[in-house]
Amino acid sequence: GGIAGHAGVFSTASDVATLARYLLSKAVEDTASATDNAAKKAAGTVNVEMQSSEQEIEPASRSTLPFLNATTVKLFSTVYNTSQSSRALGWSTNTPLAKDYGYDHSCGDMSAQTFMHTGYTGTCICIDPVNKLYSVVLTNRIYNCDGQLCPTGSSDPVKQIYKRFNSAAVKKFAPR
Repeated sequence: GGIAGHAGVFSTASDVATLARYLLSKAVEDTASATDNAAKKAAGTVNVEMQSSEQEIEPASRSTLPFLNATTVKLFSTVYNTSQSSRALGWSTNTPLAKDYGYDHSCGDMSAQTFMHTGYTGTCICIDPVNKLYSVVLTNRIYNCDGQLCPTGSSDPVKQIYKRFNSAAVKKFAPR
């Protein structure tokens, strides 16, 4: 085995929510930009904005420093081959076109453009740019497991919790 930095990332619900808000803002920005460009194209004009690489970058606090742009968020959150799974390059998705439908529909009634991640220990983050909504659920699914040996089907109850929680969040907070 090797060493890889992709498992065992731990954080607080507040910090994960900060990340989710940032990614949601970029996903919504991309959606707005695509709509705006389509309207300009229909009218016959498209404006392209460019920044000089010689511009001095002003220092920013950790919470405002952009580390991903809208194009990158879209690239990593869009599923490209639903015949295999609902996974995008960096996230799973809530698309109904894939047989696994976003880890068994964990994001509940959130839109098909929702991107998500579930973790082995019982974590779930869903980001829905259509409803401008995100959710963070942190549980401890493996509390009674023997190390990495959890009973078969032990993830089923937590998936139901995700599904019910996220559907309730859509019902309560999504614009109508």
